[in-house]
Amino acid sequence: MNNVYGPRQAYSKLISKFTRLALEGKPYPLMGDGRHKRSWIYVDDCAEAIRLVTENGQNAQIYNIGTDFEKCNINLTEMIHNKVQKLMNREATKIQFAPIADRPYHDRRYLINFNKIREELGWKCLVPFEQGLTKTLAYYLKITELA
Repeated sequence: MNNVYGPRQAYSKLISKFTRLALEGKPYPLMGDGRHKRSWIYVDDCAEAIRLVTENGQNAQIYNIGTDFEKCNINLTEMIHNKVQKLMNREATKIQFAPIADRPYHDRRYLINFNKIREELGWKCLVPFEQGLTKTLAYYLKITELA
């Protein structure tokens, strides 16, 4: 599995980190040109996949857990920024980036093949990315208001 997101995620991860920055109105660090692509899976879908493998998977087999949903980091950041502005009833603001040099040999794209879990166990992602992101952002907004 890769790029699991959702409520209670460590602030070191992209979606939770950038959500916090959006809530605080701070610039977003942007590595390289921001066009690195990643696939994202909501925590509930990941948990269900793990349950399914635990209960029905074959012993000593590897099951990749992933989604077909891909987003480049710059577009994901814009999405987070705009949704947070809307959730907080703020006027739309121009997004600000803080450029960071790309790491040498950094993968431009992470996409895993999860056909095995889909075909053998019938698993599929049920939470659309937009819905999962909205739930995640609402969680962080709520805990920020409680602080």
